[in-house]
Amino acid sequence: MRSKGALLHADDEEFVSDGANDPLAELVLSHHGRLSHLRLSSIRRSHDVVKRILSLPFESLEQFTLAVNKASRPLSLRDMSLFGGHSPRLRVLDLMHPLLPFSSVDWTSPAFNTLETLRLSLDATNAHFINLTFLQAIRRMSHLRTLCILELTMHSVVSACDACSHAQHNIVPLDGLETLVLLGSPHNHAHFLRHIRLQPHSRLVMNGAIPHPAVLLPPERMYGELSEALKDVWCHNEVVPPFQAACMYFEETARRGDYLVQLCLSRDITPRTPSPTALPFHGVSDGPASNTLCMYMRDDGAPSIIPAFPIHHVRSLILQGGSFHLSYANLFMFIGIERLHVCPTAARRAYTDILRLLELREDVPLLLPRLRHLSAPDFRLSSALDTFAPGGLSGRSGRAELWQKHGITFYLYVEEEIAFVRDGKIEETSCKGIPEARVLQAIDRLKGVDYVRIVNKDFDLFAAWRHIDQIDNANKKP
Repeated sequence: MRSKGALLHADDEEFVSDGANDPLAELVLSHHGRLSHLRLSSIRRSHDVVKRILSLPFESLEQFTLAVNKASRPLSLRDMSLFGGHSPRLRVLDLMHPLLPFSSVDWTSPAFNTLETLRLSLDATNAHFINLTFLQAIRRMSHLRTLCILELTMHSVVSACDACSHAQHNIVPLDGLETLVLLGSPHNHAHFLRHIRLQPHSRLVMNGAIPHPAVLLPPERMYGELSEALKDVWCHNEVVPPFQAACMYFEETARRGDYLVQLCLSRDITPRTPSPTALPFHGVSDGPASNTLCMYMRDDGAPSIIPAFPIHHVRSLILQGGSFHLSYANLFMFIGIERLHVCPTAARRAYTDILRLLELREDVPLLLPRLRHLSAPDFRLSSALDTFAPGGLSGRSGRAELWQKHGITFYLYVEEEIAFVRDGKIEETSCKGIPEARVLQAIDRLKGVDYVRIVNKDFDLFAAWRHIDQIDNANKKP
């Protein structure tokens, strides 16, 4: 049995309520001093009751969520101080309401000062979130680790940053921030980034697609502004290494044939594969161990968006989501790539997309001009032998000589299949049905190819390179 002084958790989803009967509201109004976690999500609750709850002091509250997906009436909190300005233990605050404007929140409330996580999904139809009051509010949030801002609007509000003061007191250093997520207009992203400074380890996640075609600014100007803002947003009071690794993740949307592209950059030479997710909001608090810069965009917009980002020093790339994305449009901007890993897919004959890329490089010399290492698990033993072993599987045909001139070392993940063939288990490999003697002869020819490396399924293309890079960095230190 719970003692009278025990802390309480209250969630709308655990209560049955209607307009006349609201047991959760009754609980909160009677025991607000004992609540440590509170979530309000009912669309039936009147605004007067919501505002009354939000005006109460909460002595023990650590996490609060207002999550309303649909609303018929606007909500304003401008005339009240959140939680009466008294919530000394509050660490996590989620405000998500489609008809609560950013401009209708009193950002001066002391309730914001103790936050470690702030997630905002609010109406930006008539006014964006960037103003001096909000900037002053996040300046006071000295414990803030995660900040997520989603602009909800039927049209894009263009904020003219040339009307803002660029004085030092309008630039907010977010020294403790680990993750910043901005979902809205790229122009407003650029505006906000000009007003803040992040530490080099801080993670920045943005959506790059223009959410509303009626936006007044041309795309090239918006992405140009974003590119300029990214040059200064990370503090330069210490040497900040450039982005050296990238991952491009292609995720198919509900509309067949449409893809959402996630571009992630990291400062060391090891690309990190992102978690598949349509739009990041709640699952991005893994902080400095993750990619430092992530951008979400539609695949048809990627060729015009990606060049605006700091990819000039990127040397290693992972491509995930289908080898058929190995196209000129997706790769032409990565002129410094030396190592490329193409993640495996379930598609049959996916390796042919890799071969088409190599053929395209013959006609377009500036496509991945510095590529020297390519790892491709999509090559099974049969396709690897036919492609890279002189003479192929038959011993009379093959295209091995075509690939040698590219100056690329190919890493083929076929060590286990070769072991199966040598152990008399050819029927358990991709060479099933082919005479064993012919396969063994082709394997011997493949092993003699100097630009091929046979590796096992756990091979990491970037591990050895990472070790060498760490040694080089250590030698550079005084």
